Amino acid sequence: MDAKNILTNAGMNVVTACDGQESLDKLELQKFDCALMDVQMPTMDGYTATRAIRQSEVHKNIPVIALSANVMERDIELGREAGMDADIGKLINIDRLLELLVKYV
Repeated sequence: MDAKNILTNAGMNVVTACDGQESLDKLELQKFDCALMDVQMPTMDGYTATRAIRQSEVHKNIPVIALSANVMERDIELGREAGMDADIGKLINIDRLLELLVKYV
């Protein structure tokens, strides 16, 4: 089950973006409680998008949770360096995802 289905089934409103630039564009249009950011996306990856979020006066405090199949310590460190608050690996552990959302939202 993918993240969108997991979150929708948990009663959350979900907005998706195809790439990092689209996620930044959507942030300008409405307020979000959290960003679940895939680190590998076309056009602009999740690391670059997160750095842009952290530089924004308006959005810099939004929690960003990395979503990646790369869960080695160095990959997690790259996310932290970009400004991501937490990480979750693919295949998604539903309990862990919901636990992170409760913590950050």
